Amino acid sequence: MQSEATRAAFTLSAIHQRRDQHRITAICVLQNATRVFLGLENGVMEEHSCLASTAAGGMSPVVTAAAGGMLVLRLLAEKRVFSKQAVTDICAAEAAARLVCLSEEGQVALVSLETFAVVALPAARGAVAVAVQHTQHLPVLLAVAIKHTKGRSKVLVFNILPGANVTGGHQPAVLVAQITIPSPKVLDLIWVDKSILIAVPGGYQTLTPIHQPHPVATSSSSSSGIAYQITVLADHLHEISPMLGSVP
Repeated sequence: MQSEATRAAFTLSAIHQRRDQHRITAICVLQNATRVFLGLENGVMEEHSCLASTAAGGMSPVVTAAAGGMLVLRLLAEKRVFSKQAVTDICAAEAAARLVCLSEEGQVALVSLETFAVVALPAARGAVAVAVQHTQHLPVLLAVAIKHTKGRSKVLVFNILPGANVTGGHQPAVLVAQITIPSPKVLDLIWVDKSILIAVPGGYQTLTPIHQPHPVATSSSSSSGIAYQITVLADHLHEISPMLGSVP
C-alpha cells in the first residue's frame, strides 16, 4: 500500500498496519467513530481507539507516516471469539451494548461492549449472514440468515438483550420471529427501518412486519409471534450477483 494519501472522492490514507501475519476478515466502527473493531482470520477480535495521528504519541513512525497526518488506530484490547474460525462479520448493537460476530463456519456470538464477555447464540447455528437494526433505543433486533434444507432458507429475528443484563447460562438474545424463505440461498441481508431486505440468487426480497413489532426484553426463549410478509422485488437478475450495502 502506498504510504502517501491518495485523493479520490475522499482522501484515502492508511490508518493501520499489522505487526503480525493475521489477515483482517471483518471490521466494525461505532457510530461516533471513536472505536474500531477488527475481526481476524484466527478467531480473535481486536478493539482499537481511533485517534488523530498528532495525538497518538508512541506510535510507530511507519504507522504515523502512513496516516498522512490524519488518523491512526491504537490497540486497546483483544478477545478470542471463536476457537479457530475466522471472524467474517461484526455488527454493532450499541443500544444493547453488544457486538454481533459471525464465524466462517456459521456460528454467531454476542460480545459485551462493556466487559468484552463472549456469549454464543446456539439458536443461530448455520448462519450465513447477520444484520442489526439501526436504532438508538431498545429493543434492538438482529436478523440472521440460516442454511436450510429442501431448497429453502430461513431468516431468524432475535431481540438482543442488553449486555449487562445477561449472565452465564442465559441466552444473549430472544427469538421473536422465524421466516422460511423460498430460495436455496441467502447472499446477504440488511435492515431498512423495520423491514429486512434480502439478496438471493437472481434478485431481492423484502420481509415486512404485518404488524409493528414491540418485543419486550426477557430471558424467555419463546417466540413473540411476530409475522412478516415476503415480497419479491426482483427475480430475473441471474447474470449478476445481487449485493447489499448499509449506511447507518
